[in-house]
Amino acid sequence: MLAQARLIDAIARSLVGSVAPGWTVLDYRRIAVSSTSEGRLQVSYPDRQAQPLAPRDVAKLAKQLRDVMYREGAGTWYTFTLQVTPPSAVTSRFDYDHEPAWDVAVDPIVYVTDQHTHPRDVEHQPPWLQDRLAEGWARINDLTPDRMPVWVEKRLTAGTHVLTPAGLAELS
Repeated sequence: MLAQARLIDAIARSLVGSVAPGWTVLDYRRIAVSSTSEGRLQVSYPDRQAQPLAPRDVAKLAKQLRDVMYREGAGTWYTFTLQVTPPSAVTSRFDYDHEPAWDVAVDPIVYVTDQHTHPRDVEHQPPWLQDRLAEGWARINDLTPDRMPVWVEKRLTAGTHVLTPAGLAELS
């Protein structure tokens, strides 16, 4: 919990330090699945709105935050929102259950890779996620081994697993 608080604080400080003075509200949203992510910063001023790019370190900090917040079997968040109001009030929210609202559609293989790096037990997989995982595995099944995610290709090459329509199956 301490690491989580430190990372949220670091993200808030970085955002505050990156915008012009006089703002009234900073709203930041980060969507992340595996190594695919997108962020959006909205800054409110008394007379206007702005959408500057967030500092680069914010994406790295958000990735660390996602990793720190992972819970075995339950997974981690897909969408993180942060609001800062002067002088230093910070509110953060984490969505573990709803499908991310991507600005640009992502390949469903990213959900399969995320399931590999941040596994969720079936009871913690919402129906939309189960659908994306099935779509991702179908895409992987259509690829040649050299185009598959490295972690899948390694298991197939090692002869420890076989590829099925539902995913990798371990050989006994």
